[in-house]
Amino acid sequence: TPTVQAAICSAVQPAPAVIVQAAALPAVENHPTQTAHSGFYGFPHLPLTEVVINGETRGQQHYRGFAFDVPRTAAFGPFYLITRGSRVGVFETWQRTSPYVLGVSHSSFSRCKSLYDGLIRMLDVIDLGEAQWLP
Repeated sequence: TPTVQAAICSAVQPAPAVIVQAAALPAVENHPTQTAHSGFYGFPHLPLTEVVINGETRGQQHYRGFAFDVPRTAAFGPFYLITRGSRVGVFETWQRTSPYVLGVSHSSFSRCKSLYDGLIRMLDVIDLGEAQWLP
């Protein structure tokens, strides 16, 4: 009945809005860019080292004691995230990704929407303890 519905609706008052301000993270943590001292993408606030693997120089970032590969600034994609494989990190193109996951038991990888998406997801996976280098 309309009278009963109106009485119920008028009896329920919305709770006053509560505004909570969260502490803002430094913008640099959320925006991976070319690191100032190298030709690799990554997070400027995280350590970056260059390693040579099979004659190729690669960039590796370090987060919470875990090292992961990052692509060169000239990389165009598509990008792939390897969270469990013989190499772990964000890679450009399937040709550069597949050797580290195909034939590797229990590997885990996915295509990324963007380089930014892949790098942010890499940190999330490390936070969750799900990133793993496999033999």
